[in-house]
Amino acid sequence: MHNKHIKKYNLGQLEGTDKAILINLVFYTRFAEPYGVTVDSTGTVLVADYGNNVVTTIAADDQFLSPILSMQHDLKFPTCVVCAPDGKLLVSFFFYFT
Repeated sequence: MHNKHIKKYNLGQLEGTDKAILINLVFYTRFAEPYGVTVDSTGTVLVADYGNNVVTTIAADDQFLSPILSMQHDLKFPTCVVCAPDGKLLVSFFFYFT
């Protein structure tokens, strides 16, 4: 069984050097199959969750927010999510017709 999660590495600067150090690590485990991750201009993380058929957001303060796209929006099996420079959200997905 796979453990489906996302890790967020918060990096800092080692004082007096140009080396990055790990400040803390946050695990997010509410995903079935997280395929794509991006961050918008406000620091909100957007996750394409293939297994749950949603694009979910995580606020900059690490709090989960509601899914913003789902099967109600004809989204099935999202694989990638990208924030375009003009603020639009681009999502690639598989859509199987029956």
